[in-house]
Amino acid sequence: MIAPCRHFEEKQSRRRNRLLQRKWGVFKTLKYCPAFPSEFTSIHDARDFMRIFFGYYNTEHRHSGIGLYTPGSVHDGTWKYVRDGRQLVLDAAYAAHPERFHRGPPRAPELPSRVWINRPLSTIESQEDQPTT
Repeated sequence: MIAPCRHFEEKQSRRRNRLLQRKWGVFKTLKYCPAFPSEFTSIHDARDFMRIFFGYYNTEHRHSGIGLYTPGSVHDGTWKYVRDGRQLVLDAAYAAHPERFHRGPPRAPELPSRVWINRPLSTIESQEDQPTT
């Protein structure tokens, strides 16, 4: 009798873990962060770690989903200056060695027009786009 209960609990735990990963994109980054401790000695230590981690995550960590910009730079609009600086470096690299760039001059990434933590299913998107009666 214990085995089915344990199996059910493990199944529920796996479901919860998948939901957490879907709901919070930061979960995977946090999970694989080398500084993440195996355990916290107190709730205060956990809060201190998370405060530092989210400061880093929002102001220093470059996110691939938003053109390798930080959320902070996207929020305050400075991503445009970062992009311009990157473009200057790319232009200089191309001018020095155009033979390395088979596809032509490189372009610094633009900010995408839409961003998702988890992209909605296409059926949901099409339902949202339909006019309501």
